[in-house]
Amino acid sequence: MSYCTVDEVCSEFPRFLRNQEGSVSDAQIAAWLEQSAARIDAALAERGIIPSAMVLTAGQSDWLAALNQDAGVGKLGVTLQGNVTMQPGEYSLPANRWRNFEKTLGAIKDGTYDKFFGIAAGPSFGGVGGAEVPKEETPETLGDNRAFGKNQMF
Repeated sequence: MSYCTVDEVCSEFPRFLRNQEGSVSDAQIAAWLEQSAARIDAALAERGIIPSAMVLTAGQSDWLAALNQDAGVGKLGVTLQGNVTMQPGEYSLPANRWRNFEKTLGAIKDGTYDKFFGIAAGPSFGGVGGAEVPKEETPETLGDNRAFGKNQMF
């Protein structure tokens, strides 16, 4: 399930004629939106946030729709730009929207949006990096001194 519609993506391109022969179909755009929504869901799931299992606020729904729309606009725009020659150094709005999508997915994985979803989320798949260990359970408090000393014999 995508978070935005094909209409919302196509509205960013007012001169784009939808469902024309030899052009991008609505079905293709819908597939792109589904794929990007799956990437959004996967990134959120890494943080323990499952939007389909939550009652989302209007702000959360709008944010998810905007992020999904960034991906759709980026994908459609790059596809349409393939038919047009751009000047060297010319600003590409679709490429910028795609970069925004990728940057936001990275921020989701880093936990930047955890508070936005109102939960104290953490990686739901565990890990051994040390960041998942409660602050009060340090090696010293557990009696595990892992420091090596000079002339220490093992």
